[in-house]
Amino acid sequence: MKKIVIAGGQGSGKTTVIDKLKKDFCCIHEATSYLIDSGYVPEDHSFEEFQNEVITKQKEMENSVDEKIVFLDRCLIDTILYLEEEEKEESDELLLDIKNANYNQVFFLDALPEKYWPMPAHKKPRITTYQKGI
Repeated sequence: MKKIVIAGGQGSGKTTVIDKLKKDFCCIHEATSYLIDSGYVPEDHSFEEFQNEVITKQKEMENSVDEKIVFLDRCLIDTILYLEEEEKEESDELLLDIKNANYNQVFFLDALPEKYWPMPAHKKPRITTYQKGI
């Protein structure tokens, strides 16, 4: 299976790109959105608990498809960025999970101008500032 990741900060257009691609390809939306849409409340858990849930869900979603090509809205690599932001170390297990995920390509989308920040394609209010999101 070829895994192609669509990456970038909040508001860069990842969801919009994935929504267009899913008309013709297998696509996996980001695990965080799936968890929250399923009723998971991050604020009720520690940062580490939440990241572990995201990792578990991401791996589950990636392992559930059997297509020649799959596009991913974010991936396990994003976890490292969130850990760094919180000044936490990534585990050897996470690094091994990323290596074993065998991502073939990563397309990184630049942030859109700030004027587009309040209008996310997924219609969910943003909980971070533009500066933090990029």
